[in-house]
Amino acid sequence: MSADYYGYVLNIDSTGNMIWQKLFPSTEFKNYEGVVELNNGFYLSGDVMDAIIDTQHVLLTKINYSGDIEWEKRYTVLGRGGNAKKIVKLPGRLLIAGTTTDSLPSGKGYFIITDTNGSQTTTKVFHYPKNERLSDAIVINSNKLLFTLVRDSTDILSITRVLLTDTAGNILQERFFVPPQREGYIFFESMMEANNGDFIFGGYSQLDTNISHEDVYIARTDSLLYAPPIGILSQNTNLLEQFELYQNFPNPFNPTTTISYEIPKDVNVSIKIYDLLGREVFSLSEFKRTGSYEFQFDGSYFASGIYFFTLEADGYIDTKKMVLLK
Repeated sequence: MSADYYGYVLNIDSTGNMIWQKLFPSTEFKNYEGVVELNNGFYLSGDVMDAIIDTQHVLLTKINYSGDIEWEKRYTVLGRGGNAKKIVKLPGRLLIAGTTTDSLPSGKGYFIITDTNGSQTTTKVFHYPKNERLSDAIVINSNKLLFTLVRDSTDILSITRVLLTDTAGNILQERFFVPPQREGYIFFESMMEANNGDFIFGGYSQLDTNISHEDVYIARTDSLLYAPPIGILSQNTNLLEQFELYQNFPNPFNPTTTISYEIPKDVNVSIKIYDLLGREVFSLSEFKRTGSYEFQFDGSYFASGIYFFTLEADGYIDTKKMVLLK
């Protein structure tokens, strides 16, 4: 079958004159979305499929200054397909970020860190039960990253979640940008760090669902993602209205799984895990600010079987089942 999409790279000088252009064939499709210059050439990030039924692999291609391929590497995102929205340079490393494409029931933002030879060192997926797509990623310093993700909260509400993380993917700060009437959407497609350490975000929105057009939307926060309310576009760092405990992912698991939950206010949170006989095998209690959280449970030292995990906070109690298979 002939391919519908080839990868394409155009090299121009500073005045817009073309130096060269290259097509990179595929049997189904090959798509490039990001490029950085490093090590006497360019690194291209994208995604590729060899047949319509195949997994969509994240693609990293190294080309020289003439546009010739030196090597290519393909990755899955913890066994799932993904696209590659952005590639940025870390000291001696590369960060590729995008969205999983076959993560049921919804997509999730992720990033992969590789060395300059394409060897994968870190993979992080930002788990959330509903659909999210990653729109941008930048490097703040050698151990601090900033991501924007668009979240489908309800059928009539989509918001942007901004995450400040370390290079292991641990969330340091997060902020939600929500339409004031809780209808419509706010999407950030790009961002930058200002000279004083502030962050500037740019995108588009529809804040009034009674009209059909979109508006340009710009926001500026400090280095901790805080910004005071301005006019009718007052934003709350907390979108959440109720406690919520989500099913662990993956499930069944071996040996680790992620437990996600949301809390609508600052509160003491207790997570407990019980075996099938009702015996408590794990407990964690800590004070948490309003927001969404993930906890990774390691079952390496536990026997295969059925377990139950419980979230308790301010009178809220919910329990779900998970299965450890070794």
